[in-house]
Amino acid sequence: MTSIDCRRILVAQMLLIMALSVLLSTNCSAETPDNGMNSLTLEQCLSVARAHNPKVLASWEKINELVADYTAARSTFFPRIAASSYYYKIDSGRLGNGGAATSRLFHEESLHSLTGKQILFDGFKTYFNQKAAGIGIEAQKQEAENTTRAIEYAVTEAFYRLIEADENVKVAENALEQRREFEQLTRAFYEAGKVTKLDF
Repeated sequence: MTSIDCRRILVAQMLLIMALSVLLSTNCSAETPDNGMNSLTLEQCLSVARAHNPKVLASWEKINELVADYTAARSTFFPRIAASSYYYKIDSGRLGNGGAATSRLFHEESLHSLTGKQILFDGFKTYFNQKAAGIGIEAQKQEAENTTRAIEYAVTEAFYRLIEADENVKVAENALEQRREFEQLTRAFYEAGKVTKLDF
């Protein structure tokens, strides 16, 4: 192996170490970093993902929409009540068209009404709408759980890959240090004349 090949290997190893260092510069790490940044445990990473992942939040918010649909479907079982009222008073000093005083028979007028509607039978439409809305809520809960589990799996996988990458960096740094020590030893032997130039 020539000195050019040794330098190429050293450059390649340094590039590998730099690339892995860039990959490891995230908030989630398995150990406490020396640079003063806070590291997160796996459970903390999972908690952050559950609280802030848009897919998880959207799937749980969909449940609230389906609960509102269920309530709307159920509300048709109950009677609908409408109330209206008005009151009208005619001014007592008002004159009629001919200039004579108006008759005092009707000088106040009011109307009050209360109406109610109740569906007696609609061909089980309301019943099945309510039942479908309830099943939709349960299905969405399962979907939200599946989404949460998928995100938790992805976070766990990324967390352990980060640990693995951190260990790979340590192994690469250790191997690089051993190569440097071996190079120094070989150079010392070469300069002492104990090895030929072909062995270097």
